[in-house]
Amino acid sequence: MENRYEKFSYLISNINKNLQKIKNMEMKELGLKGKAVQIIYYLSQNQNGLSFTQLSAYCDEDKGALSRTLKELTGLGYATVEEREGKYRNPIKLTEKGKKIGQEVAFRIERYLNYGSQGIEDKQREEFYILLERIANNLQNAVKGMGE
Repeated sequence: MENRYEKFSYLISNINKNLQKIKNMEMKELGLKGKAVQIIYYLSQNQNGLSFTQLSAYCDEDKGALSRTLKELTGLGYATVEEREGKYRNPIKLTEKGKKIGQEVAFRIERYLNYGSQGIEDKQREEFYILLERIANNLQNAVKGMGE
């Protein structure tokens, strides 16, 4: 009989470890840390900018780590924070320099998505994501039910 726990936990852990390695290696080539991938990606997708609160929700990242990475990106001239509202409401946007790096990040993301999807038909991938989302939601509900 197949051990579902072993298979599930191993595969999820393996995917996550490989994603982190890829992010770190790819960003190192661009002079950045792996944590910058998510921020650059989401800011690239939102040309009008995102607030810190929105970016935190998208990235699902520790606020301290997110703040440090944003500080690095603004220091390098890749991102800017428009000071006009409350600290967490100010829009964060990519600069022109940041948009260029955003295009490179998008290219690299697409390359690895294609690599990971080899031998998988579009319909299979769509079904996989539906199931993976259901599992994620079910586990999140289980954690909420435990009172976190």
